[in-house]
Amino acid sequence: MKPLLLAGLCLSLCLSLCLSPYSSQAQTQATTLQELVENGQLQLRSWIEPAANIVVGQEIQLTIEVSTQRWFAGGTTIRYPDEKNLIILRRDSFANNLSRSEGAITWVIQRWNLELYPQAEGTYHLPAISLELSVNDAVAGVVRGSLATEPIEFEVEVPPALENVENWLATPTLTLQHEIDRETDALVPGDAFTRQITLRATHITAMMLPPVKSDEITGLPAYAETPQLRDTSNRGEATAERRQSITYVVEQAGQYLLPEQVFYWWDTSSRELKTAVLPELRIDAGIAASSSTSNESAPGGAHIWDTLPLSWLVTVLLGFCLGTGLLLWRRRPQRVSEARLLRQVGRALRGGDNQRAARLLYRWLNVFQPQPDWYRLRAALNREAGEAAAAQVDVLLANAYGTGASGQILLPLLTTVQPIPPRWWRRCCRKLFLQPVELKLNPDDIAVE
Repeated sequence: MKPLLLAGLCLSLCLSLCLSPYSSQAQTQATTLQELVENGQLQLRSWIEPAANIVVGQEIQLTIEVSTQRWFAGGTTIRYPDEKNLIILRRDSFANNLSRSEGAITWVIQRWNLELYPQAEGTYHLPAISLELSVNDAVAGVVRGSLATEPIEFEVEVPPALENVENWLATPTLTLQHEIDRETDALVPGDAFTRQITLRATHITAMMLPPVKSDEITGLPAYAETPQLRDTSNRGEATAERRQSITYVVEQAGQYLLPEQVFYWWDTSSRELKTAVLPELRIDAGIAASSSTSNESAPGGAHIWDTLPLSWLVTVLLGFCLGTGLLLWRRRPQRVSEARLLRQVGRALRGGDNQRAARLLYRWLNVFQPQPDWYRLRAALNREAGEAAAAQVDVLLANAYGTGASGQILLPLLTTVQPIPPRWWRRCCRKLFLQPVELKLNPDDIAVE
């Protein structure tokens, strides 16, 4: 019995002496993260998708995966590199946590996703990305430190179909929608309408979606609101949206045209060049609204004036001018001739109506004698018929507004005061340019023969 016990003690001592170097080695391996990697207890790898046939502006998914056989003891910090013509974004604030079994070993995994957007063609050398992390080791406890990924190299190209295109988007899907809050075929000056344009694309950021041009048109100013940008993610698929509202105010009557806008995009799934078109928009305001309605009835949408011959247009124009001239002629002020006015004076004198005769003589003075002394009837008669006729003014005024002799003595005056017909060219100029001088102090005094 004693020999067996002694043999067991010897065997235990030999095993402890043999295993002691390995125990001390395990404790030293857990002091740094790099030693855990070399010991196979920690793994770090990275890759990009897609790895080839990358187009300028296309989204590249960079995945960084950290695996440990134990568990993570703290947060992970990623230091982004700074590469020329390369935009690096991280949509998710947290890593995807998952596990993987390999035989009897279970790995705990942190997976980080970064989005890369190359802005120019050429070869890109993505440098190593540094990560600050901490893991729990079976022997040494929590081990903290930094690890770096392997550098990645990839090519970015411009397909031949895009060589003559100035701006484009690289995305699997792109949709364009536009809405108008009211009809634009019956507007009047002072009205306003709003056009809302929405662009949506996948696997791209909202800041890369192109803006919609708000063309400045005389008589139709545009007021663009601040665009609304939104990035969303659903089950790993990122969607970008740009919503822009433009308000147009009609300041002048007329017909306006907002031209169409074409947005080019490269379908990364089918590798084809496609377009999204914002259609043109016609606006009819004021008098243009009725002409727009007639345009729609014309065959092929042609303008109504294009369907009429030139002779019809000239005939319509002459008819309009003739009708306008006739209307103005009929609405012209009626002129009172000097001979008719003097005949009315004589008729009033023969009838014994001296007050009417006096008023008509003053009317004759005001209308047909516009000299500086037009307000002096006696001076005007003296100039036109002599002193004898001028002296009879006192008799007329005495008969009209006081007591005096009969007004019949003024009849010879009418034979000396006769209108002098103007020359033919003066008559034409008077009819064309001169306006009649009608004071109309007593419009009922002048009788129509």
